[in-house]
Amino acid sequence: MQGDTGADALARSTTSAPNPPLPEYALLEHAPLSDLLASHMKGGEPSTVRSTIDSVRTVLTPLLGDRANAEAIDLVAAVLEQPRFWPSLFGRNMVTGGQATAIAEAAARRARGTPFAYAVRKAAYRYLTLMVDERVLIPRQETEMLV
Repeated sequence: MQGDTGADALARSTTSAPNPPLPEYALLEHAPLSDLLASHMKGGEPSTVRSTIDSVRTVLTPLLGDRANAEAIDLVAAVLEQPRFWPSLFGRNMVTGGQATAIAEAAARRARGTPFAYAVRKAAYRYLTLMVDERVLIPRQETEMLV
């Protein structure tokens, strides 16, 4: 139409077009994240460490983009109380139901933007692994010299 401003044309084009299908990660706003992650983990069937990492990566990608894979590996390692390299070497190992639940809960917290240490409920400090949650400050490496 003549005389329309750019804003009018934009408003008309967005209201007349049907809503496009939501990408999978957009469902995160409409479903509990732990339910979505559980569905990726084959609904209760035993899964491997590798498939669990893939599921966690899917959930974390909207928040972290390219860093989601590395963070998924770190998250799985932290929850399983293993070194960071362990998931990459032992990807064929099976994850128990309790472990899968703990990983799903941690991934859901992280996907909501919770800092990593709060999401996995652990933080490394000096030679200790401390249990943390939102009530405490996350220990920082910069403060180790003060102690």
